[in-house]
Amino acid sequence: MAAHVLAFLNFKGGVGKTTNTVNIAAILALHKQMAGRRVLVLDMDPQSNSTLWLINREGYAKAWESDRTIHRLFQTFEKGGTPDLAPLIQTAVLENLATGGRLDLVPGSFQMLELEERPALGHHIKQADSVLATALRKLRADYDCILIDCPPAWSLFTRNALRAADFILVPYTPDYLALEGIKWINQLLREYTRSAAPGRVAKLAGVIVNRYQPYQPVEAALLEMRDVLDTYSQLQNLDVQIFEPMIRNSTAVTDANNVQKALITERPHDPVTKDFIALTQNLLTFLDRFPKPDA
Repeated sequence: MAAHVLAFLNFKGGVGKTTNTVNIAAILALHKQMAGRRVLVLDMDPQSNSTLWLINREGYAKAWESDRTIHRLFQTFEKGGTPDLAPLIQTAVLENLATGGRLDLVPGSFQMLELEERPALGHHIKQADSVLATALRKLRADYDCILIDCPPAWSLFTRNALRAADFILVPYTPDYLALEGIKWINQLLREYTRSAAPGRVAKLAGVIVNRYQPYQPVEAALLEMRDVLDTYSQLQNLDVQIFEPMIRNSTAVTDANNVQKALITERPHDPVTKDFIALTQNLLTFLDRFPKPDA
């Protein structure tokens, strides 16, 4: 059986996309209740924040100098070769020796910014959209979960994530502008699913609410979001979740971000860490409803 692949996507910045990706990945790999899961993080965002978080600037520099970033995957395709993810993987970035849990990383690269404009990719756009999905087929059996940190824009790399993933998770902060971002994702996803047919495109699984505070304006924003998600649930024939618990507003998240540490290692007993652990468990319960695909 193969890993479930999850894409973390939002076109609005500052909503917790990388925070969610890194912390959920770390909990899956390190927490004793997760049974030693093997996790791979793919950093598809040219900003490379997940990479900088997990292996710091020195590690990123080494990956870039040795040409072991996601950029190489698309560069190989551009040159007519067979893209391969295996040589790019940084193994055991985080690990739990007692359980065998492990987090591996394919680093991002700022060089991705220039790739989309290159003719060899632009002239073969349908094939270019499937580079990641094709390369992942060889790896899915090696992992329990694969998490993709997507760029905050509609791009070649976003489309690759949508073709490779099973489900999309949308990090969200309860405000009007973030809701508009979800509406945009819904619209683009519907259009892309039609244009990619009969190709496989990820379904929208749900929303992760970050920086939650139980105030009336926040509750009003959540009600409006629920209406938007209900409409999309009918269109895609899969209920879109608001995953519980909502992640409370906490300075512990900022503190962990500032030192580039996962909450499970930096603040293991903090209430917001417990939010993330419970959310990760509920996410796994959701995924258990769907058989893992064959590798």
